[in-house]
Amino acid sequence: MVPPPLPLPASLTPTDRRLDHLDALRGFALFGILLVNMHGFKSSFVSWSATEAYLPGILNLLAIQLIDVFATGKFVSVFSFLFGLGLAQQWQHWSGTRPSLFRWFILRRMSVLLILGVLHGMVLWCGDILTFYAVMGMTTIFLVRRRTLTLLVLAAVVFLLHSGLLLLGSYLEATYGEMNHNWRETADAWVECYQSDDFWWITSSRIDEWKYAIESLFLSLSFHSFVFFLLGMAAGKAGPSQLLERHESLLRKWLPPTLLTGIALSVLGKVQDFGWLPFSEQMWWLRAVQYPGGTTLMALCYITGGALVFHSGRWPHITRWLSAAGRMSLSNYLFQSIVANVIFMGWGFGLYGRTTAYSGSVICVALFTGQVALSQLWLRRFRNGPVEYLWRKLAYRAKKESAA
Repeated sequence: MVPPPLPLPASLTPTDRRLDHLDALRGFALFGILLVNMHGFKSSFVSWSATEAYLPGILNLLAIQLIDVFATGKFVSVFSFLFGLGLAQQWQHWSGTRPSLFRWFILRRMSVLLILGVLHGMVLWCGDILTFYAVMGMTTIFLVRRRTLTLLVLAAVVFLLHSGLLLLGSYLEATYGEMNHNWRETADAWVECYQSDDFWWITSSRIDEWKYAIESLFLSLSFHSFVFFLLGMAAGKAGPSQLLERHESLLRKWLPPTLLTGIALSVLGKVQDFGWLPFSEQMWWLRAVQYPGGTTLMALCYITGGALVFHSGRWPHITRWLSAAGRMSLSNYLFQSIVANVIFMGWGFGLYGRTTAYSGSVICVALFTGQVALSQLWLRRFRNGPVEYLWRKLAYRAKKESAA
């Protein structure tokens, strides 16, 4: 059965009122994602972070650890939360107009996102997250109809299941030992490939790396991201602005101790990695606790703290700048990969395997600053980013509409 073309509901037309504080939070998360992805842009996933060992130095080591503690796993959780929240808001729009077509709308929207994700992963960046979001959106459409309490209970169950699996894996690792990976040899091979100017060799290697990365990403991110997806869906149904206004004093009270606890748990994992705490059968539980505990608490604090700051209106300029980048998050996310390929691949500037984490962080700041400026200029003339516009048109299959 071929679904009919979808009309544009009045509540979803380009004149709809956007929540600037949510767009600003999305822009903030976009910068965090760039910080984490930069490692994969300049060195291979398959090399197990090996190329950092080529470029020693205190600034490099400090940048690696700070990014790992404050960014890795945290910002992809923020994006998962916003993805679920957006899905719930779309359901609320459609439920008031033509709810029977909502399923077709989401399937079309996620199908387009899946195609973009596969192309992105195979050609530009093996660590693509769009594919995962598309699959998650397709397979969980039915959950958007559930009550807020049901979504929260399900999120708690998935979190406990994930934590249990991590505990089991950590125990087995401590008991039976870690596998010995020849990371230096693997890293050398990837550096040789990506520093070459052979576009087809790079592309075929990218596809191989994408196949490896997508398996590891789905295994490592599926449970954790699904928890935040459910939390975002629950927040979207309850109303994010209403939640902030209703519980603002409580959130402000618990935010600092929760953030400090999350940081402490994340730092404990690094302490163990450095050998200051032994990874033994007696301490096997620490590594398993620090990831779901530290990452979850810090991500929740980023969501809550960012929403409170941006919603308060105290930093209007920063909110406006970040919201411009967040409103074009899909375009900016893909553009980051394009720029990274130009910088690091052999057919570009050839800096692959030659860039430290510290230098990569400087590149992140410069690139994101440029994206903020370009986003503001673009949105002065157009309502959406170029990829967002294409995504919207393909999802609705409506009549041609001016982007201006």
